[in-house]
Amino acid sequence: MRNKLKICGMREESNLREVLELKPQFIGFIHHSASPRHVSEEQLRTLLPMVPNDIDKVLVTVDLPVKELLRLLTEFPFEYVQLHGNETEDYADTLPSHVRTIKVVSVSDLRDIEVANRTTWPDMLLFDTKGKLAGGNGVHFVWNLMASYIGKVPFMLSGGIGPKDIYEINDLNFPEMTGVDINSQFETEPGKKDVALLKTFKQALL
Repeated sequence: MRNKLKICGMREESNLREVLELKPQFIGFIHHSASPRHVSEEQLRTLLPMVPNDIDKVLVTVDLPVKELLRLLTEFPFEYVQLHGNETEDYADTLPSHVRTIKVVSVSDLRDIEVANRTTWPDMLLFDTKGKLAGGNGVHFVWNLMASYIGKVPFMLSGGIGPKDIYEINDLNFPEMTGVDINSQFETEPGKKDVALLKTFKQALL
């Protein structure tokens, strides 16, 4: 299945309620104070109970101290943790066994794909664009670089994906690609999604 959809960067209760009606496979919440889409623990207590059991909840973090991450995973029912920093396999091994891992690979050239080829420990990879920010840079990398990915860990495509990219995405043919992660290009402001654009994109995703 290559048409899984992850909608990331949710912050507002009313907007989340509308997005959930689209039934994406994943909903991402960014817990990183440097992000304009950061959600506090207080916000998580309100937002997470809104997400039905058939949609996986993803906690997005950047080099969060292990003790703090474990505390969050004890309090909040996340199915996935998305690791956007320099986290290693040893770091991931400390996480509860029921929590799956998504490791972000920041891509600028072929060397980054070669690193991904040697990465075997996450449950999933996410290919994003290397930039000034840990994520959410809002621009593409050269997607054809993924033709050099020969690893067996499934991955999602991210990095500035917008509504007009649907045709190119549907033409991609990478065996381990399971879907796409979308965020900033579907927003009216940071953390607030344009639900009409999301609906059109999801319906067209093959």
